[in-house]
Amino acid sequence: MRIPSESLLRPFISLWAAVWAVVLAGPAWADQSPAAALSAAEILEQRCSGCHAPQQAGGPLDAIAEQRKTPEGWSMTLSRMARTHGVELQAGEARILVKYLSDRYGLAP
Repeated sequence: MRIPSESLLRPFISLWAAVWAVVLAGPAWADQSPAAALSAAEILEQRCSGCHAPQQAGGPLDAIAEQRKTPEGWSMTLSRMARTHGVELQAGEARILVKYLSDRYGLAP
């Protein structure tokens, strides 16, 4: 069996090392959006509590906690809030809120 020379293997080794560097560094650079600095609960509080104030201090936001929707339903609600009430979400915040709201107030118990 003939073993390839080191000069033929070097590009493959370099490529393999580069791929693994990207894979291992992935979580560090995957979400660099401004919204990544805030948790979903903080985004919800900052963007929604002006109109959906909690009934009691520290309680759930009014008219949100009673809702049960699919992710698509929450996405449509956020779009409607932006369109009709002027809610401004930064890049990536809608996706974060849809996931959070679907997990907490989705259709499944």
